[in-house]
Amino acid sequence: MTQGQLTSTRTVEKATTREAIHAVQYSHVMVSKAAVDFSLELIDAAQENLNAAFDFARQMPKVNSPSILFELSAGQVCKQLDNLTRQTQHLTELVQEVVTGTAQCWLTAIGSKK
Repeated sequence: MTQGQLTSTRTVEKATTREAIHAVQYSHVMVSKAAVDFSLELIDAAQENLNAAFDFARQMPKVNSPSILFELSAGQVCKQLDNLTRQTQHLTELVQEVVTGTAQCWLTAIGSKK
């Protein structure tokens, strides 16, 4: 290889390295922010579930027959299943956004080399 070819190759390698470093840094920032957001969403979900449990417990002293207990319990189960479904969908969406964003960042970095 000539000196010019070596210099050109070195320049390309430096640029590629800078872009890879940028992609790693951007991915790290995205994943870190997503981890915080995900944790906060988990805390919100836990708080919502605890509030529902306390609401249920507050209604228990009013129970004076097995049929009322069954009705109250069935209503609580339905409410919690709806909450669980909604919370799971929301958390799944958050994870999918991060995975998509990170993949897009890497695809962009790789695509710029072609």
